[in-house]
Amino acid sequence: MKLFKDWVVVRKFDDESGFGDIYEVKHAQNKLDRAVAKTIKYDHKPEHYQKLLKMFYQEAVILCNLKHKNICKFREADFESDEPWFAMDLYRGNNILQDLVQYGPAPESIWFDRARDILEGLAYAHSKNVMHGDLNPKNVIIDGRGAKLIDFGIARLIDPNSNHRTYLPYAEGWQSPEHARTARKVPMLESDIFVLASLLTYFGTGQYPFKPDDTGDHQYSIDNEEANYSTLSTNQKLLLKP
Repeated sequence: MKLFKDWVVVRKFDDESGFGDIYEVKHAQNKLDRAVAKTIKYDHKPEHYQKLLKMFYQEAVILCNLKHKNICKFREADFESDEPWFAMDLYRGNNILQDLVQYGPAPESIWFDRARDILEGLAYAHSKNVMHGDLNPKNVIIDGRGAKLIDFGIARLIDPNSNHRTYLPYAEGWQSPEHARTARKVPMLESDIFVLASLLTYFGTGQYPFKPDDTGDHQYSIDNEEANYSTLSTNQKLLLKP
């Protein structure tokens, strides 16, 4: 039986992170207390492992310092373990991609409620100078208590007084115009806002907001075309277009 300190593994999730495996775990003393344990493996090249370990540690530190009802909650960590790990709350809900498959595009009233949750969570993160950097449909969970931002694996702490730009990977189709204009070096927090607008458009229409070219690259459409707002209301467009 695999253990992470006082956490006992219930199951391994099929999806892996960029770091290692992800598990559902339960507390040894309170089996109703469930969490998600994220790990990092040693089987990366040494120089790559050190870079990943730094990002892994930074994700845990960022989550530990973000205390908001619409951001996943940090629980515990052990970076001295043979397999470094940290735990965060488990949410029994759909991500936006799963929600669209199960229910279709969100009705306007539900859409605004969830948009408020997501925007409040992101606004709070930005107030702490944290850029999420990966606001794709798999990284927002919707459950009976609202919507929550998860997976801060490539999040960045931004110095508001610096003009420094940093390379940021992204899920194809979920990037800002600045990813191309600055050789994919993203300018601070504004990119999050653009990508979140794309995500909310997708949540309301069920369609990708920008069209891929023949190679599957969305950048030309993102740079030159308006997002696909078909089926959205005037009020939704008033929120999203700016």
